[in-house]
Amino acid sequence: MLRERSVTVKRGNAEGLSYQDTSRLTPLENEHVYILNRWYPIDTAGKKERVKKYLDSMVKRYPELLDVNYYHRIYKKKFVSTGKKFYFITYKLPLSEQQYKSIFEQIDSSGFWNMPNFIRCDVPIFGGDLFILEANTRTQYQAVSMQGCPNNKTKFTVACQNLVKLAKMDQAIDLIWEDKIDSTRQ
Repeated sequence: MLRERSVTVKRGNAEGLSYQDTSRLTPLENEHVYILNRWYPIDTAGKKERVKKYLDSMVKRYPELLDVNYYHRIYKKKFVSTGKKFYFITYKLPLSEQQYKSIFEQIDSSGFWNMPNFIRCDVPIFGGDLFILEANTRTQYQAVSMQGCPNNKTKFTVACQNLVKLAKMDQAIDLIWEDKIDSTRQ
């Protein structure tokens, strides 16, 4: 949280998070999770006739698709716990008036207040890299989520990286990374 005199940082332990492993599901359970994630609740999801026919035939063959407990069980089955408890620590770092004004101006001049809520990379990215800047003032609110993209040196990304640096997290977070694979191609 950025304030005039300080930035508040919350830092958690990633080892305490669970992750998805769809290999824990049978092929049929994977298919069911796909269907349920896309069209749950099934009995009200089929707006188009062909979708309705497809879902009706799936329910006829697999009536468990209508059971919320079945959906919950297979959904939970694909998550793996690391066994470690998730925690976070919170600390405040002082900011000078100049640091505050500088980062605020960088965010303002980046076009942040007029950006869409989600920005994708121009190139396909297969990782789960994402960062979000959320801000509210007395008169405005805006949240922008952006995929971490190689060689992304936009004013917005630079402003966010500078905020990361103010929070003393720049050793762990690099929003402006180079695409090492593409830079070696001739």
